[in-house]
Amino acid sequence: MNELVASLPQAEPALLAWWAAPSVKRKPLLVMIEDDVAIAEMYRLQLRADGYDVEMAADGKRGLALLRRRPADLVLLDIRLPELHGFQVLEQIRADATLGGIPVVVLSNFGDPGLIAQGRRLGARAYLIKSDTTPAQLSAVVRRMLGAEPAD
Repeated sequence: MNELVASLPQAEPALLAWWAAPSVKRKPLLVMIEDDVAIAEMYRLQLRADGYDVEMAADGKRGLALLRRRPADLVLLDIRLPELHGFQVLEQIRADATLGGIPVVVLSNFGDPGLIAQGRRLGARAYLIKSDTTPAQLSAVVRRMLGAEPAD
């Protein structure tokens, strides 16, 4: 292999460096749509420490706009949101050809069985109650959902 590279006298140094460098693993992107800044920050700190890239949006409309600009590997979605209710966001994600396959985890303080069932019907992969879910537990759920360890 090195002989092949050496035989390319006009190869750019940047190309040679790229050719020789080990592949870089991309951090999984999580989009958290949450209007409570303190809660969002608490979870974000843990998820970033565990190797995830986390983008945040404080309302449903901004969350959808963010996802359309930068499709995520997984969405963490609150239900009671300004601008667009979480279930409306979930419906729009599922209806979108580009976003429809992204796993969504509902993260809400509302544990009503009817809401949980509705979230599942709309395509949420999991429904977690914030007051029962530590940042480390959320990170473990994300890791299981994505099926792989994040990048370092």
